[in-house]
Order: sequence, then structure tokens, then C-alpha cells
Amino acid sequence: MACSPYFLPMLNVNTELLEQLDPNEMWLLLHIAKRISKERTAFPSKKTLLKDTRWKTERTLNAALEALVEKGFISVTRRLREDGSQASN
Repeated sequence: MACSPYFLPMLNVNTELLEQLDPNEMWLLLHIAKRISKERTAFPSKKTLLKDTRWKTERTLNAALEALVEKGFISVTRRLREDGSQASN
């Protein structure tokens, strides 16, 4: 059975979460969550997150990312390519 392109999986949000995050942090967390794999990881690039959130500057993105890390909602894993250059984190 094919799903409608407008179908979104159900997301249950604890109301305590809403009290801990500001609107930018919540917006970013939702965009990261939509990219979670079956392995429960997500590695979108900052470029991808800027496009998803429609934010104009990396400053807003970086502030929200730092807050989510500080609050323990996400962790950042440094990933390197075989040539030693940095992959998306």
C-alpha cells in the first residue's frame, strides 16, 4: 500500500519538552528527527538543516544546535571521510 505524500508518522511529544525548548530549538529538533534512520542516528549537514528550517544564517542554526547539545537532547559525533576531511556531523 502506498502512503500519501502528505502522510507524516505520529510523533508524541512530552509536554515537559515544550517547556524546556525555545521555538527555534524545537523547530530544529523536529527537522533533525525527520531524518533519523532505522539505526536511530541522523547526520544532516548544516547546509541541509538550513534549507529544512529555512533559516537565513548559520548563527541561528549554531545557537539552536548548541542549546540542544547543552540540554542533552542531541549529541554531536565528529565523522571523518577516508581522506581525513570532515563529513557532516
